[in-house]
Amino acid sequence: MMQPITDRIAFAPHVGKYVRAAVPIESFLLGWVLPAGSAVLIDNGRDWELIIEGEATALDYARMLAGASEAGYGVNTVTMPFELGQHLNNPDARDWYWMMRERPFGVVAMPPHIRVIRSNECDSEISRFLQLASPDTSVNPGNPEIQFWVLSRAADGSLQAAAAGTKWSSGAHVINAVAVAPSARRHGLGSIVTLLAAQQHFADGAKAVALGVRGTNHNALQMYRKLGFDVEMHFSSVRLSRREQSEL
Repeated sequence: MMQPITDRIAFAPHVGKYVRAAVPIESFLLGWVLPAGSAVLIDNGRDWELIIEGEATALDYARMLAGASEAGYGVNTVTMPFELGQHLNNPDARDWYWMMRERPFGVVAMPPHIRVIRSNECDSEISRFLQLASPDTSVNPGNPEIQFWVLSRAADGSLQAAAAGTKWSSGAHVINAVAVAPSARRHGLGSIVTLLAAQQHFADGAKAVALGVRGTNHNALQMYRKLGFDVEMHFSSVRLSRREQSEL
């Protein structure tokens, strides 16, 4: 059986690009080295999550779950390569893409109706806007990882589009909560707030800028690819049922 690595310093040289970006050091519990990738078990603040990057087989997956269980950790959530997720055929799996840009964009002038804010002066307004434009967003005002917001306003001052620039505890610079008001869609506002958020991240010293998007959101995928987010990793995420956890 594959033996998990319990020392995060010993595991660090084996970490893949996605795992390196997404996993803060203090959350590390166990790691595994795969023939063409790596996996890590973390405490994400809500539960114990297994993140697999690279290539893995169903047998690798079973062995990692067993190893985590033997170490006293009941895995709650698994993020795995999309191909493995398809093979396991879990009906509750949700597929998504991790997309990255590793070089700055050319300088884009800030349109007069868009500005970058770093304070919490508009938190309540942004919260109301996101409830209407993107109610399932994972990042909302008040999140301590938020570094800035890019906001676009209509002539009457109302919010038309928004994007959050976050810096994760792992050090990753990520764009979250990209949202456009229903009445303002199909005018390129999603592209411009995303581009300006990426530009601000690079200006703040980011070596790479990333974002996550659901696999079913084909319009957003097309938009991000067109913008130049040209490193893609396709994943499936699933929350294990109590029955599945008890079978480990």
